[in-house]
Amino acid sequence: LPPVTYAISGTVTVGGSPTAGVNVTLTGLGSYSVTTDGSGNYSVPVMVAATNTPAVYTVTASGVGYSTTNQTVTVNGGPVTGVNFSLVQQDVLIGTVKTTGGTPIYNAIVQVGGSNGVFAVSALDGSYRIGNVPTSSSVELYAKGLGYAFSLQNINLTGAATGVVTNNIVLTAQTATGVIYNGGFEIIDPVNVNPVTGARMP
Repeated sequence: LPPVTYAISGTVTVGGSPTAGVNVTLTGLGSYSVTTDGSGNYSVPVMVAATNTPAVYTVTASGVGYSTTNQTVTVNGGPVTGVNFSLVQQDVLIGTVKTTGGTPIYNAIVQVGGSNGVFAVSALDGSYRIGNVPTSSSVELYAKGLGYAFSLQNINLTGAATGVVTNNIVLTAQTATGVIYNGGFEIIDPVNVNPVTGARMP
């Protein structure tokens, strides 16, 4: 028998309110992606192998500033309705890590909320993204890149209207100072992670 299509549909709410623009993806016999309409609804026609052959799909709802939730749905001989999601709004911290001259810094560690907080590592373009950050009017944000001085900021994470907070970070280049004692002490140049050559104790 030829393949047939049936719709998987439902509603996405955030904090109990229907929410537009949430991403809904479906993976199974095929892959599909839609966004919810102005009433928080979505409907996706999906393929099944034949009229009486079940097809299993994983349906995932997600969006910037929201939690991610998924469900497993079996399509068997007809449309599936009521595949609803209730998401939680989360603050998301995004930004860039750059030098004082504006050059992106790759592989810098950005951490929010202290030693037990959440962290991210900057991408090639210097961008970073930390989800599910603690909501507070004053949160410590640490940043450190190889060859750059440590940065500490107190930032406001009470959340924008979209749940997204932007904070760009500028790191200052760090150079090694001091000497090496040939009895075993070393000064490491943080720029290239090599011992400083030829230094001596006075």
